[in-house]
Amino acid sequence: MQRDLRIDFLRALAILLIILAHIDPSNLVFQARAFDVPLMTILMGSSYFISSSRHSDERYGTYLLKRFRRLIIPTWVFLILYFIGIWLFTLVTKDGFPYSFSKMMASFLMSTNHGIGYTWIFLIFFEVAIFLPFLKKMFEKKQSKKFMVGGVVLIALLSWLYDQYSSTFFSTSISVVLGIVAYGLLAYLGMVALKQSKKQNLVLAGVFLLVYIMLGYLHSDFGVETFKFPPELQYVAYGAGISLLLFTVTTIVNKYFEKVNPKWLIWLSKNSLTIYYVHIFAIRVANRVPYLNRWWETRYLFLVGSSLVLTYIWIKFKNASALNRLFK
Repeated sequence: MQRDLRIDFLRALAILLIILAHIDPSNLVFQARAFDVPLMTILMGSSYFISSSRHSDERYGTYLLKRFRRLIIPTWVFLILYFIGIWLFTLVTKDGFPYSFSKMMASFLMSTNHGIGYTWIFLIFFEVAIFLPFLKKMFEKKQSKKFMVGGVVLIALLSWLYDQYSSTFFSTSISVVLGIVAYGLLAYLGMVALKQSKKQNLVLAGVFLLVYIMLGYLHSDFGVETFKFPPELQYVAYGAGISLLLFTVTTIVNKYFEKVNPKWLIWLSKNSLTIYYVHIFAIRVANRVPYLNRWWETRYLFLVGSSLVLTYIWIKFKNASALNRLFK
């Protein structure tokens, strides 16, 4: 089956935007690119819909084990290598080891607040993966409009509850449920976008962006990152609207992608998660090079360039070693 180059292009764009978020760009840029994680989640839904059609007889347990090996185990391996690398570096520089035991454990649990940061995204992806087979069954029942409306209403309700009880014991439970529902809806949109026409995707993008604008007026705040942890409706609406708009654009130019068949684009898409891991190391290096930190543009170019080079080297090493079996 021929690759869907729209997904490759958008996944490559998403990973580059996620890296952009971690180099402290201007506030306008930081807010504008905040659709990156929703876009990645939407693409998870699209990719699963395509791949599951080729593996329709796969058992749920087998599928889940594959997702665990794809998302969780590599994250744990990365963290082990990361902490060892930082420890070795502190031996050379004579600096103290910067991480407590509790912070390291929180990192392995992929906490959004208490770990090293960055790894929470893989827990979100795994949680979404758990529900993807059920979301596909819902999609195949051809009740997309009802399901989407219900999802938006539920996210709105959970967002209101979280705002009301944000300082109470219930806030943690609400935020967990809100995260699952919000990112689950985005993954479902990935299936919808794949099968809808360009016009339908454009209309749906407009609806979500209208919701975002209305909420911006209601909150007197058009920011997006403010509503990211947990993912409230304003964040979801902006992410869904921009992502669907981009899906429409890439559908229009898809014939050009197919004609050119850009191998570099496919490589970026296939290795997007590895690039993400590697860029965390690159951030630590950039923090110690003063000249890179004068402008966010130079910092970004360094992070992207070094991450791509190190990813290429790592893939060559992995493919030539026993690690390849672990990451399959």
